[in-house]
This record gives sequence, structure tokens and C-alpha cells, in this order.
Amino acid sequence: MLRRGLDARVKWPNDVLVRGRKLAGIVAETGNRPESWFILGVGVNLQVAPSVENRRAFPAGGWSDFGPSPSPVELLSLFTRELDERWPRREADHLRVYGKSFMKGSGA
Repeated sequence: MLRRGLDARVKWPNDVLVRGRKLAGIVAETGNRPESWFILGVGVNLQVAPSVENRRAFPAGGWSDFGPSPSPVELLSLFTRELDERWPRREADHLRVYGKSFMKGSGA
């Protein structure tokens, strides 16, 4: 999002906001039984923001509200390329270090 000119911010624990509107959500889980594993779920409103009844804080927004949105295929390509650049060696120890760094930056 930042590379596309959107001033995106992560609001702990899993919301991605642009100008006070929720554009995306991130869910990550890890475990170690029967072996180490990591699951990352990401949802992004590319076009039209969903209607959420009785939502008081951080109304939903769509990427297209702020400029041209990428296609789903283009976004997946951009996302995986960025993930590869930032996390080249997908090892459990590296994940713990990255997670601690993220937690410090989030204010949690």
C-alpha cells in the first residue's frame, strides 16, 4: 500500500487503516505441534467497502476510495514479492525475532 502512495497504518492488533478507514485486516497464527507452522490471512477491500451495521469506530473503506486499486492478481504478486524481500528465510527463529520487533513497533 505504501509503495502505491497510500498512507497505510497498522492499528493493533490487526487492522490496516488509511485516513481512519479500515482497508484491510491481517490475522496471523503460529504453532509448534506436531511441527512449527505459520498461517497468515489477509483481507483487502479493493473496490467497494462492505457495509457493516452499527460499526462505530473505523468505518470500512475501499482502496478505490483513495486511488486506482490493483487487480487481485496484481495485489497478490505485489504482496508475495514484498513478503519475500522482508522475510527471505522462513525459519521459526526468524519469525520470533520479527514478531518481537513488530510488537515493539505496535505499542502493544
